[in-house]
Amino acid sequence: MTSFLSDFLLLLAATNAGLIAGYLIPRKGVSATGVQDNWIQNAKADVATVAKPASDFLSAVQRITLDIAANVGEHSKQVHAISTDLQESGCDVTTIIARLISANDSMEKQLEDAESRMKDQAAMIEVHVTEARTDALTKLANRRVFDDEIQKHFQMFESQGTPATLLMLDIDYFKKLNDSYGHLTGDEVLRSTAGLLAKAVRNGDVVARYGGEEFAVILPQSTALDAIPIAKQLRNVLSQFTPKIDNKTIHLSASAGMAGLLPNDTIKSWIQRADEALYHAKSKGRDCGYWHDGQLLHRIDSAVNAPVAACEVIEEGERVQENPATEAERELMSLSTFNHCLAMSLAENQRDGKNLSVIILRIDEFEKITQLYGLEANRMVYQIIGKMLLSRVGSKSHVACYGNDSFAIILPNTRMDEAVVTGLKIRNAITATPIKFTGKTIETTVSMGVGDEHYRSPKRSLIDRVKDAVAAASKLGGNQVVASKGEGFVQVSNSPGQSRKIGTV
Repeated sequence: MTSFLSDFLLLLAATNAGLIAGYLIPRKGVSATGVQDNWIQNAKADVATVAKPASDFLSAVQRITLDIAANVGEHSKQVHAISTDLQESGCDVTTIIARLISANDSMEKQLEDAESRMKDQAAMIEVHVTEARTDALTKLANRRVFDDEIQKHFQMFESQGTPATLLMLDIDYFKKLNDSYGHLTGDEVLRSTAGLLAKAVRNGDVVARYGGEEFAVILPQSTALDAIPIAKQLRNVLSQFTPKIDNKTIHLSASAGMAGLLPNDTIKSWIQRADEALYHAKSKGRDCGYWHDGQLLHRIDSAVNAPVAACEVIEEGERVQENPATEAERELMSLSTFNHCLAMSLAENQRDGKNLSVIILRIDEFEKITQLYGLEANRMVYQIIGKMLLSRVGSKSHVACYGNDSFAIILPNTRMDEAVVTGLKIRNAITATPIKFTGKTIETTVSMGVGDEHYRSPKRSLIDRVKDAVAAASKLGGNQVVASKGEGFVQVSNSPGQSRKIGTV
């Protein structure tokens, strides 16, 4: 009987140990007090930034686990007492087993009760953590979350070069709306605006209420140029929101300021540039957006290249703008924007190994057009060629004004051979497009240089090599495409196999 009882007690002890472990040891550990200490320590670390009520919840959980530890100790005493009775007297086996089962059932109920109470406390903690990181009025992320996220993405940019852009949005004339219709109406407009923004952004973007009627959107893995279409979309979404107040339809608008991370940025300077861009948008009459490239401010609407169809023959009477050159410049990138975009694209190329090509083209004998036909013809030709370029490159390519007679194109994810084909098509289209002015036909050609980052030169940067290629094309008489390959140039022909090397830098 002694052997039977010993085996039974060992089995029951193992069962009790497994039961206790199953309820109380979700992480590595062997004792109830050890589990209690580890769980409380980790939980307190998880909610270090949460307000005092969360600490009160943790204290309640700590009391529960202390109760469990005490109950485990009492259960052990009962089992030990039963074992002592077995050793000191010839007790009835059935009675002993019944006492063990009763003690085990009692312990199991206590553990189930403790588990239920801990789940309730954990749920309360989760609710409070969410509330502590959510703006009460709009249900967006609050300023605490914004500060955490801006820090995280700034560190990712510093350590990995991962781009990020900050967009600030401000509801125009919100104070006037509040004064006219009351704060309850103002609150409803803020809630509706927040809901529209939350639905319109991409997965992974962070929308936060920055303060008052101002919202902040962090756009991860996006340069400022990548973010321009998103900024336009968000402003358009808000402009289409027309709430009815006192049977009147209210038309809302928003001003926007945006800044992408730059190599010399701090968190403060990053936010400050976005804020300066927002202030500039307000100073320009509101209902518009600007982005800050580190030196200059650019209107968001004018930085997006909207392709336009090119006519085969363009007559003088088809012009609808009073100042064609101004219209072309508004659709094309400025030189400073182009340089910023090129720097960001080169950094991405070096980080990810993606292809990158650049084209520069110069209008041949452009000064002669001015001499023969006047400044108005000069502007008209520049505008038309600019629009042709915008219509013939992909939406991810960037076209810029590059001087009074030149244009530059960035072709992301494009190899040299692909860029050469694009260049030839552009050159041929310009040559085949006569321009009518005051009853006369203006024939135009261009000299073009093409280069990519694959053919690197230790002596010359990519943009300098492409400029040299343009100069080489001009020396050949114009209306030529020259590719820069390392230290040499290749004159490109429309006919396969007819290209030829023409010299070195």
